[in-house]
Amino acid sequence: MDPTNLQAKWRSFQTVFLKKVMYPLIGHSCRQDELQPIQSTVDREVLHILGLNEHFPRAVLYAPWKYGGLGCGTIHGQHVIEKVIMFLHHMKEMGQIREAMMTSMSTTQLNCGFSVPFFRLPARQWHSLVTKTWITHIWNECQPNSIDIRFHQSVFWVPKPVREGDVSIMDIAATMYDGEDLWRINLCRISLQVFFLSDIASVDGRRILLNYFHGGNHKASGRRARLHWPPVGDLPTQWWKLWKEFLIRWCGTALQIP
Repeated sequence: MDPTNLQAKWRSFQTVFLKKVMYPLIGHSCRQDELQPIQSTVDREVLHILGLNEHFPRAVLYAPWKYGGLGCGTIHGQHVIEKVIMFLHHMKEMGQIREAMMTSMSTTQLNCGFSVPFFRLPARQWHSLVTKTWITHIWNECQPNSIDIRFHQSVFWVPKPVREGDVSIMDIAATMYDGEDLWRINLCRISLQVFFLSDIASVDGRRILLNYFHGGNHKASGRRARLHWPPVGDLPTQWWKLWKEFLIRWCGTALQIP
């Protein structure tokens, strides 16, 4: 094959064909399996350009040059890379897009309920606790692959405890439950619009307030929500039984349970 012709085809592939494929994807959150039909089409095009058989090993096709591969990468990998680049670009700018991203991350932080930024949590374990968004997709793809995204504490919002020795409810729940039970406890917490133990305890810190134990709202307890919480609707009775069981296991020996 003429090297000049090969180079021209490869440049055309990268600057025209691939750009047309990637441009609309950046606004989406696609899994690797969802992009497989596109990947198959792209692979055939790449192999044709390189003059290789269509059965050429994909592992060699995708692998970096330094490992003996051809360095073509995957659509999914490029999809995540371009999302990260766009995310970091807008986080450095002061504008409406950055504000929207900050709002989305704050809502995710409320959703997961932990006292550390959700980007630092194991995504495979905690991703199911939160509403799926454009940003949580980045977290879910980057964190398991050792891509660590961190922000200065003045930038990334995390609720702060209001009392000495206070702890977040989900920090404790995660040590006692997992899977579906942990997800249901978290939804009960979101329904009650609470984050810390102090949110459901009396002023003197000696007992759990009856209203929160039984799954009532803030108005019934004489308190007001300080934050804007996502709606979750009515929850099954069995979930509230699990919530009560959790509070009894956690606080039953230290605080007065109604």
